Amino acid sequence: PGDGRPALLYFSSADCAPCRWQQAPIVDSLRRTLGDTVRFEEVDAVANPELARRYKVLTLPTTVIVAPDGEVVAINYGVAQAGRLSEQLSRAGRPGRP
Repeated sequence: PGDGRPALLYFSSADCAPCRWQQAPIVDSLRRTLGDTVRFEEVDAVANPELARRYKVLTLPTTVIVAPDGEVVAINYGVAQAGRLSEQLSRAGRPGRP
């Protein structure tokens, strides 16, 4: 359920090296930059297979950008860079950076 903010869903698993060493630092950097203007949720795809299916997760890492109204704006398979995620979040309705 939305809370009026766009969301970045970050699908990973305990044994996914690119998730831990590449995607996680990018997501953490965005979280520090964007603060509470975006809802960040890390999802263990193995522990939550229904949610992974719902968002069509085919590989890990996968990042999903969801607009405040619940519409999926973008799905990124593999490591997604900060610039791409930031642009997608802007399209999803993120307010301008402070």
